Amino acid sequence: MKYIIRGLIISVIPIILGGLLKYVKQPNLAEDGKVYFPKFFAILGLVATAIFLIPAIIIAFLDSPLWAPICFLLLSLLPAALIVAFVNCRISYDQE
Repeated sequence: MKYIIRGLIISVIPIILGGLLKYVKQPNLAEDGKVYFPKFFAILGLVATAIFLIPAIIIAFLDSPLWAPICFLLLSLLPAALIVAFVNCRISYDQE
């Protein structure tokens, strides 16, 4: 069971790295007719995910109860949703 928890914790890392790469590649100027989420969401998501993911990784490799890394993993998924929202949510509009 510990190997499953360790695998789940490590599987969140691509979400963080993907969000960081999208943040770096995104142009600073907004296009006409498109609205993006503020970059604050990406920064907050990255920082908060790291805050919860680092203790989850450390606790998962120690001999501790199984509920502790699970709780930190679930808490790290909540701010990871901000990264996903920043990457995927775009609103396009026109004159109508």
